[in-house]
Amino acid sequence: MKPFRFPTDKPKFPFYVWVCIALSILLSLVGIYQRNKVESHNKSICITAEYDLVASFAAAQGMPVGQAINLLKAEGLRGIVLSEQSVGDLVSQGRLRLQFFPTTTSNGLQQSASAPYLIVVTGDPADLQRVQEGISTRFRNAAVQTQGANLIVSGISPGVIRTLSVGIDPIQASVVKPLGLQIIARMSNPVGIGPEGVTMEIAWAHDLGASVFLPQGDQVLGRREAIKDLVSALKANQMLYADPEFAKIGGNSQVVALAPEITVRLHSALAAELDKDSLSAAEERYVKAARERNMRFLLLRQVNEAGPAPLRDFGHFISIVAHELAKEGEHIGFAHPYTEPTTPRILYPLIAVVQVPIIFWVVSLFIPAGALPAAAIALLVAAAAYGEKERNPAAFLIALTYPVLTVISLDAYEKGHLVWKYLRTCLLSMAGGLAIAAILSQLRYYVSAQEFQGVKLAVFLPIIFAAYYFLRKLASAHEKLQNPLTYFAVLLGLVLLIVFGIMYIRTGNSNPAAVSPLELKLRNLLDRDLYVRPRTKSFLIGLPGLWIALMLLDRWRKADSAQQAAWGGWVALAIVVGMISQTDIVNTFCHIHTPVMLSIERIGVELVIGAVLGTLFWGCGRLAVKVLQYSQ
Repeated sequence: MKPFRFPTDKPKFPFYVWVCIALSILLSLVGIYQRNKVESHNKSICITAEYDLVASFAAAQGMPVGQAINLLKAEGLRGIVLSEQSVGDLVSQGRLRLQFFPTTTSNGLQQSASAPYLIVVTGDPADLQRVQEGISTRFRNAAVQTQGANLIVSGISPGVIRTLSVGIDPIQASVVKPLGLQIIARMSNPVGIGPEGVTMEIAWAHDLGASVFLPQGDQVLGRREAIKDLVSALKANQMLYADPEFAKIGGNSQVVALAPEITVRLHSALAAELDKDSLSAAEERYVKAARERNMRFLLLRQVNEAGPAPLRDFGHFISIVAHELAKEGEHIGFAHPYTEPTTPRILYPLIAVVQVPIIFWVVSLFIPAGALPAAAIALLVAAAAYGEKERNPAAFLIALTYPVLTVISLDAYEKGHLVWKYLRTCLLSMAGGLAIAAILSQLRYYVSAQEFQGVKLAVFLPIIFAAYYFLRKLASAHEKLQNPLTYFAVLLGLVLLIVFGIMYIRTGNSNPAAVSPLELKLRNLLDRDLYVRPRTKSFLIGLPGLWIALMLLDRWRKADSAQQAAWGGWVALAIVVGMISQTDIVNTFCHIHTPVMLSIERIGVELVIGAVLGTLFWGCGRLAVKVLQYSQ
């Protein structure tokens, strides 16, 4: 018996496969319901701004900061970011004065190696108290004495004391706190800080009214050895952790993994980035971040830096964002973390178990001897899905299986209207996507503490399988490969290689490829005119390709043997292009940080537009063929 066989007949789905698909959908909908309940119960968005920015605008308009914040609050502002200050900051503001004196021995000649300088710090008693607390949190061997309105510090070099963190400004906190805004303390990771210092820094910020911690700079406070102390301190003080989107901050992923229950995701944009956008584009950026990626903190920065009334302009920007969020069903208020769904734990392995017969049948079509081992592996993976951290392998098997099912269904079922074939193919992929969305419905995935692994393989392996299956079945590729290559075949191969190379680079949870200006304009147009923006490669390439492939496949089946041999390869190529949409449908549900109902709505929009474009492309193609025939 051959270890591999290729199905020469039409492999109709057995009844038990359809039953398992139906069961998978029903079980998945239970998990989807629980996930949607979690997402729909957290619609509160905190629009925030930086205190220093508001203070600059207020000064430009001759207004007290508190009054300026109140005006912005009326427009929708609900949070203020207070950045930690250093001794150097207070010196530059004129609030502190530093004097340095070399210390000497009694003979007046030899400097002491242990404390070469005495530092005299002069300033307001409240600021001196901050310096004293800052020293106690960071330097164990420093000596501090109070003499009247001065602090006498030894054991610290002049350069180091300027970088000493003195926490967030209590004066700023006292302005914000009575106004009822969510205070976000943004703090860095000082060199040499210990676990006790980390704990004291967080407690210090909390005592001043901060309820959220936001990392500043390249590292999270406590990186590397005191990350657990940071998490413990945040929990002890009932503070949230703001996870900045797209930021490459050392230790950020560890904090999110250790404490997803207090993690709230934050979106911001640099002023230099916003400067390139129009006001409407900047507003869309923030609204999309909240609606499409579940960002609960929106840190707004200025769109206009110059003008007769910059505070008014910034308030207008806040009001536009708040208004659009309200239209989307979001609530403007304090940000809250997501909660774990109340899904019965047994549901996760059950969804995976009903996939086992499907996997058994698919493998038996090609590798009969491998069907039982494959089923056994799938069963072990399903059992492991009972554990909270072992569900990705089950999701990965589903992501491979259902697009393969769509390939087989295209060959197995000839009858039916074109629209039904189109929908049936896409619904099969959606069934797989729903199963993944339900299996990975966990708090850890909502906040991206964990992400679906194997995206590239799940996208490209089914496409490669479709190419092999239909090129062999429709075009006798195994025979044609023995013929000499033509220039056209080489050129076509290069084009396909480039297209799929670009797809490969841009596929994944972290997209490293930049979006072209043309595509960016198309995205903005779709965002403006449609309820939800469809994914470009799906509605513009994959789904029109599937629509055309189904029409070509019908005509190929009705053609004589000579015609089938002549253009069977083109039919196979259209199917391969169409498969881009099927793996993309599954992949859409793998982005767990995207609201699940939005993913379903996005696919619905894609199906409609894809069918319309497929019909237009088909009509244009037929017209082009007729013109060529007429010209000859």
